[in-house]
Amino acid sequence: MRSKKYVVSVLCAIFIFLMLCGGCQKNDKDDATAKGKEITYFYNASNEVERKITEEAIKRYEKKSGNTVKTTTMEGESYKTKIKTSVASNTLPDVFNYWTGEQFQTIVESGNVMDLSDLVNADTEYKQQFIDGAFDEVTVRDKVYGIPTSVTGQIMFFNKTLFEKAGISEVPSTIEELEEACDKLNDAGITPIICGSKDRWPLLGWFSYLAVRYGGVELYTDVTNGKSDTSFANPEFVRAGKKLNEISQKYFINGSMAIDSTAAPAQFTAGQAAIFIGGTWDIGTFASEDHALENIEFAPFPAAETDEDAVYGGIANCMAVGASSDKKEEAYDLIKEIMSVETETKKVEETGSLSCMKVDVDKDKMIPLAYDLTEYFNKRASGFFPYTDQALNPEQAERLLNAMTEIIASPDADVEEQLQAIK
Repeated sequence: MRSKKYVVSVLCAIFIFLMLCGGCQKNDKDDATAKGKEITYFYNASNEVERKITEEAIKRYEKKSGNTVKTTTMEGESYKTKIKTSVASNTLPDVFNYWTGEQFQTIVESGNVMDLSDLVNADTEYKQQFIDGAFDEVTVRDKVYGIPTSVTGQIMFFNKTLFEKAGISEVPSTIEELEEACDKLNDAGITPIICGSKDRWPLLGWFSYLAVRYGGVELYTDVTNGKSDTSFANPEFVRAGKKLNEISQKYFINGSMAIDSTAAPAQFTAGQAAIFIGGTWDIGTFASEDHALENIEFAPFPAAETDEDAVYGGIANCMAVGASSDKKEEAYDLIKEIMSVETETKKVEETGSLSCMKVDVDKDKMIPLAYDLTEYFNKRASGFFPYTDQALNPEQAERLLNAMTEIIASPDADVEEQLQAIK
C-alpha cells in the first residue's frame, strides 16, 4: 500500500508541476503580447532641446499604445549616409525623418517609401492642423508619402558686440556694405565669418543667396528646375560663385573646411566670429549658452541689383514610413504623436523653430530672437526659395556640393568650370 501511495503522490506532483509550467508559458506569452510591437525610428535632431522634446513625445506614444520605439539618432552628413545606405539595401526603418524636395521624391520613386494617402486623407481633422500647402512637398503624383515636419529658413545672424568693437554702427544692407563691414572686422582683429564648410551644404546658404540677389528668384527657379535655356553656368550664378570665392578667401575663419555644421553655430555662439549664415534650427544652440542671445541679432541677407528679399528655405523636412514596414498604422500613430500640436508648441517655445502646424504660441514663452524672426518671415519677407541641394536630384546635388568645396578651396579656383559640371 505504501508503494502505491508513493506512486500516486509522485504522479500528482508531476501533474501539478506540468500545470504550473503551462501557466508560466501562458503568462510569458501574455506578457509578450502586452509589450506590443517594436517600431524602429531613425531621426536627426539639430540640438539637445529638440531631441529631448522628441523623446518625450515617443514616451507618450509608448504609454498610450503599449508599443516600444527603438530609435537611431545621427547628425548631418552621417544621417544622410545612413538613409542612403538603408535605401540601397531596402532596409529603411518603420519610421524615418528626411528632407523634402527632389531627394525625397527620388527615394519615393525607388519604391522604398510607403503610400500614406489612405490614412492621411481619411484623417481630415489632423490634416487641417497644418498650414496651407504643407503637404505639397510630400505629395508625389497625387499620393501622400509623408507628414511635413518643419518650415525652416536661413538668415544672416551677427554678433552685435563684435560689430560695436569694430566700429560698425549699422547692419550692412548691400553686399558692398557687407564687404566693408568685414574689412573693418579684419582690421579690428575679429574673424568676420564662420561657416560649417566641411559638410558642404552650409556653403549653399552663401551661394544661393548671392545667386538670387544677383539674378532673382525666377532665374534661380528656372535653373534648379532644369529649364532648357538655363544652367548653373548662367552669368548671374557664375558671378555668385566668384563672389563666394572672394568672400571665403578674405573673410572666412581659418580652417573653415575642418568645421562642420554642428561646430559652426557653437563657435559663433561663443563669439569666435561676427557673422553666420544659419538656420532657424540654430536658435536652440544660441539659447543653450548663458547670455549668448543678448549679443545675437539677425538681418536679411544683403541686397544687390535686384530688390529680392526672399528667404532661403521653406517646408524642409518630413517623416515617412519605410515601404517594407508591416506596422503601417502603428507607425502613422507614432508620427502623429511626434508631429502633434502639443509637441510643436513646445518645440517652438523652447527652440525658436518655425512650425508647419497651426500652433498658438504664447509670445512671453518664446525666445525673443525666435519670435522676432518668425514675425519677419511672416510679415516682411516676400516668400521663400527652396534649398538648392533639395531642389536637385541626388546626382546633381552631389556635383553642386563638390563644386562649392572647389570654389572656396583656392583663390585661383575656376568657378565657371566648376559650375558647368552641374548638368
